[in-house]
Amino acid sequence: AMRAVQALNRKKDEVFIVSSLGTVLTGEDGDIPVELPLSQKLAVVAEDANGDGTGIAVPMSVHLLRKLGAKFDENEMGEDEVRYLSWSSAQKMSFLGLTKATSQDFASVKNLVDGNVNSFMGFEFIRTELLPYIAVPADLRWDIEGNALATAVGAINGTTIFGGLVGELYRRCFSWVGSAMVSATGEGLFVRISERDDKRYSTQVYARHSVGAARMEEIGVVEIWSKEP
Repeated sequence: AMRAVQALNRKKDEVFIVSSLGTVLTGEDGDIPVELPLSQKLAVVAEDANGDGTGIAVPMSVHLLRKLGAKFDENEMGEDEVRYLSWSSAQKMSFLGLTKATSQDFASVKNLVDGNVNSFMGFEFIRTELLPYIAVPADLRWDIEGNALATAVGAINGTTIFGGLVGELYRRCFSWVGSAMVSATGEGLFVRISERDDKRYSTQVYARHSVGAARMEEIGVVEIWSKEP
């Protein structure tokens, strides 16, 4: 029964992830597709000694958290709202290798003691291995600070453009504020355990759960491209 519930919870996570990163339908008849705009997408880049971006793709950086915080502030997302960041174990392990994430000069030493990162710089972290990947297309790149750009590799208006190799896989992590996403339950968890007399009285576990999720505000969700090691 425990394994069945765990499987349902993973499916619930999948529904939330798809709703966060995918296309939502709006309008009176629910027939107007809305994509997450390029302005709400960031690449994780390394930072220099001054804390500025370098354009070099990495799994996770403190620079990204500052960019996320600034973007939510610019979009007038309330500072009193909970801000979440969903990442995989690859991003987590990379983050734990950063001095600013483990030094008691910057963060709670507890991060280094128990190997967990529950919160940092105002973000609550949620680990999942269900995050999808994106194969980098030829016209999708970012600037030195990690801001997504829909342009071919080259210099435009004096801006240096960075990007991964065409077809290279990046993990699609994402961050959101509480009010930007809604999750609902259509049917509560239903579990039954019974015996199958036609299967030598083997135990049968049945479980079902109906859930849904939707992105309510694009300005409250940010897709994050992370280059995993």
